[in-house]
Amino acid sequence: MATISQRPWASKAVITAAAGAAIFFIGIGSAFVSKSSLDDTHAEMAPERIAANTPMVTLNTGQHMPLFGLGTSGINGEQCTNSVRKAIQLGYRHIDSAIMYGNDEFTGRALAAALDAGEVKREDLFVVSKLPQNEHEQSRVEPALRAALKRLRLDYVDLFLVHWPCTDKPGPTLNPPMQETWKGMEAVVDAGLTRGIGISNFSPEKIIEWFSDARIYPSVNQVEVHPHWRNQRLLDFCKDKGIHVTAYGPLTSPGNMAGKFPILLKDETVVKIAQEEGKSPAQVLLQWGLRHGTSVIPEGKSEAHQKDNLGSIGWELSNEHYKTLSTLPYQAKYFTGQGMGYSEKGPWYTFEDLWNEPKPDTDP
Repeated sequence: MATISQRPWASKAVITAAAGAAIFFIGIGSAFVSKSSLDDTHAEMAPERIAANTPMVTLNTGQHMPLFGLGTSGINGEQCTNSVRKAIQLGYRHIDSAIMYGNDEFTGRALAAALDAGEVKREDLFVVSKLPQNEHEQSRVEPALRAALKRLRLDYVDLFLVHWPCTDKPGPTLNPPMQETWKGMEAVVDAGLTRGIGISNFSPEKIIEWFSDARIYPSVNQVEVHPHWRNQRLLDFCKDKGIHVTAYGPLTSPGNMAGKFPILLKDETVVKIAQEEGKSPAQVLLQWGLRHGTSVIPEGKSEAHQKDNLGSIGWELSNEHYKTLSTLPYQAKYFTGQGMGYSEKGPWYTFEDLWNEPKPDTDP
């Protein structure tokens, strides 16, 4: 098994908040976050002000990425178009998508409408897409991204991620090897089709094995992070290597996980802290994610949910509440990757094979 080692170029991610807010460093488990001029009614304010006050991270590429964004997994059809358009009108500037979600066309309609209406400039948006498992051959990476760009109605995306560390080809070894896929990823940067490249659902051991000698190192690793799965080992590793972590499922997925896992939004401790902070449980959880050193991309199908989620920026959890959420005893990985990242077909046959760590005892 590969070991985690130091890299001489590794650096802390620098986080900045625009519009007069201070520069700060986010570390794993602790943070100094500047007080924003936004108040509790900021979700009703002009989108330009919301966008300007959204904290940013400077990636190892030099790109500035908003730490708060909209996740589009599970939002389809016209609902996706309406949700993305409304989010942009409210002030969201980070839009997370993926080819595998099957909603590129609907996301693209919203982006085009917002740009055509002058609601936002392209350079102010940060759009993410992801390479699906059936397009890992080096020769297929660029065509896959070009097709996605056509559906998104964009000339480039800001970040293109390898969605999973596996392909659709069964067998005991990864086929094609990740090094081949990554050469295709580097080529789309050279072609100007994306400003940066990264990964999703990759363990520290796989990063070491596959990218130690990469010409372009991953700038982001998108993984599951929330108080019920703090994922601290991976967060510490990525911080050391200068890879920013985006947290998917920051509220878990209460609509899909009911009956299988405890619903994080209804956790007694989370609800109690929300009451004491005068915030909603979602706002508390998203603020915890920001303070914990990640960007957060909650889904927001309705305008009400989008506005509520916006209430996670512009304030700080108390140190006591942050520490409490950072030490919740229940820990379970809600998105295990079973059937997608690992299966009886290989090359990753078990949870341990995929994530390079034991499955939590609390997992079903």
